[in-house]
Amino acid sequence: MRTGTLASPPPQDTERLCEISTTELLQAAEFFRDNFGSTLLFFFDPLTFSTRFSNRELSPSLTFAVLALTSRFGPWSSADESWKYYSHAQALLQRTGDDISLHRVQTYLVLCVYEVGCGLEFRAWIHIGNAIRVAQILRLPVMDQRPSPFDWGKPEPTVNEDRVTQELQRRTFWSCFFLDKLLSNGRDRPSGIQEKDIFCDLPVSEEDLIFRKFDQSLALGDPELCQKGRQNLYIFLIRILLILGDITAWHGRGGRHADERAPWEKEMPFTVLDDQLNEWEKQMPTHFHYSRECFAALSMVSTAQLKIWGLTYLFFFLAKASLHREYYPFVPEKGYAPCECPFDPVSTPSNWGNPPTGWRKESVRKLLSSSQSIIELYGWMMTKLSPFPGVYPFMGLCLMTSASVNLFFTSLDEDIADQSRCQRSTESSLKEGIDAMQSLKQFWDLPRYWINQISLYRALLERSKEVDEPISKEGFRKLTDGIMNYLRESRGTGDKQDANMPASQLPETTLTLPGVGVQLK
Repeated sequence: MRTGTLASPPPQDTERLCEISTTELLQAAEFFRDNFGSTLLFFFDPLTFSTRFSNRELSPSLTFAVLALTSRFGPWSSADESWKYYSHAQALLQRTGDDISLHRVQTYLVLCVYEVGCGLEFRAWIHIGNAIRVAQILRLPVMDQRPSPFDWGKPEPTVNEDRVTQELQRRTFWSCFFLDKLLSNGRDRPSGIQEKDIFCDLPVSEEDLIFRKFDQSLALGDPELCQKGRQNLYIFLIRILLILGDITAWHGRGGRHADERAPWEKEMPFTVLDDQLNEWEKQMPTHFHYSRECFAALSMVSTAQLKIWGLTYLFFFLAKASLHREYYPFVPEKGYAPCECPFDPVSTPSNWGNPPTGWRKESVRKLLSSSQSIIELYGWMMTKLSPFPGVYPFMGLCLMTSASVNLFFTSLDEDIADQSRCQRSTESSLKEGIDAMQSLKQFWDLPRYWINQISLYRALLERSKEVDEPISKEGFRKLTDGIMNYLRESRGTGDKQDANMPASQLPETTLTLPGVGVQLK
């Protein structure tokens, strides 16, 4: 077993790499560094990556994976070329199955992002799992654990590793963490990384890495973490993804259906998680608070910081919207009024009583404002930083959540936006969200699935307004899963040809919504 060396590539793979011009390699490296390398895939040294990549110093599988990902966006390549690079990377991984190295972990991570965008749910989930397992073999999650008598099986530390190498190892683990939290759904895709098992120091800021400043190491459990790391946005990104992961896990285990206590009770998971979100927002330094002015200021100071800040707040709004939509029905009954009716008339326990004064309106306000802030911030970023953040198909998590919430409230008879003091209308936010999904079809295959599910949901909501009796949940169970999961496998598992073909080349599928009488492509 090799734990740090690279397997020698077969001659034909070296020949394929030699056929790619240095100019094309340099373009791909610079695009990756600018759009991925300071955010969720931040495990390359920004000072040396472009040179090393264009000189073909990375493993062939990792090189092909990066080429596959960047070729989805760059004018120097095409989607067909991208798929060929992806196939080369896949074949190399299968051929070198006993290679245990940092490059292998990084290859899995890059391919995982690519596969999510192509709607390859199963491959993406397997690859993030493989990345975590190889990272565990390399001891990345516990590389900064204090010595103890229980360190059996732990290899001796490598004294020759410099601080940059150690930092890139940590960042590789944290990239595993990012993708694990964004892919997990709490049900059939449970999280593979638990907070209690992490003994890896937090990443230094991008500026500190560039200037080689490693004078402060911070651990996740440090009681003064937010104070000590208040200028390091990676810390706030990690903490909000931890909270989002807890919300996802709670929802996946049944949420309100598994715990029938009133949500405003002090020890309820809903209240605990909402308090954590409020505390996270409170601890964010004042000059980083969400506003158009902060966005403009950061755009003048540092593009890298602006991207981290933007992603961090997108996931904050996602977490808040995901939490607060838990207590509303998927399909409202005719005449449903969210500020007055029982939360979900079909399943709300009769012993809840009345919530504290103003509690309902405040919950609706948080749900709507968070959903609309997702669209607002995403629009700012795509205008200023395009194609970022659309390079990440994980944006489907944000866009699908926002669109489904806005669609739900748009379907109601009353104008809830006025009651909840929202500055934007649900209709305009919904339109912008769908337009955002449409625009991402030029890069990824997965947005076709999002638009399909939203179209079906719209049809179901329109149908619900025409009938007096509630529509049976059995009739839209599959659609509920489709709305709650931005990633589902978009091809048949038994068709070998389909499994090796990009989704854009597959025939359009037609879904039938049982019990509603609607067919949409």
